[in-house]
Amino acid sequence: MPLSTQDQTATVWESIPGAQPLKEIYGYWPTLHDAVVRCFEMSFDQKAISLTLDYSDLISESDEESRSTRFTLRWSGVKEATLRMYANDLYGIDFTVEQDMILTKLENYTWGMDGFILASSVEIFDIQESPTPPEDPHHPYHHEAIMQFK
Repeated sequence: MPLSTQDQTATVWESIPGAQPLKEIYGYWPTLHDAVVRCFEMSFDQKAISLTLDYSDLISESDEESRSTRFTLRWSGVKEATLRMYANDLYGIDFTVEQDMILTKLENYTWGMDGFILASSVEIFDIQESPTPPEDPHHPYHHEAIMQFK
């Protein structure tokens, strides 16, 4: 029986270099629901894409205890990617493995960023707990940008 998307996502999270501190901070692998993209970088020469994200979530059943982090996700060896950006919010991220590549799906979100990245590896670095929030957390782009690596 094939693994569910949720189980595949957890399996990939476990294999991502630098990801373990996020599980220690939140007590589970983050969904990145409502994460805010602070920085987007793309290198055609290096075939790499990076997203620096602000992510906050509850760490208990109580609405009073939450944690916030800022960190960078970097995909290397990008084979193909299509990303649409209407604003700098994410609805969530799912990971699966396809033919020894990691497929990252940024869940469809009408007023945010969505699409997919197919890459040979993903890593996380520069994790900051309780980062200083920006003055304006959301930047409405009101346009569509589609990037394709092939």
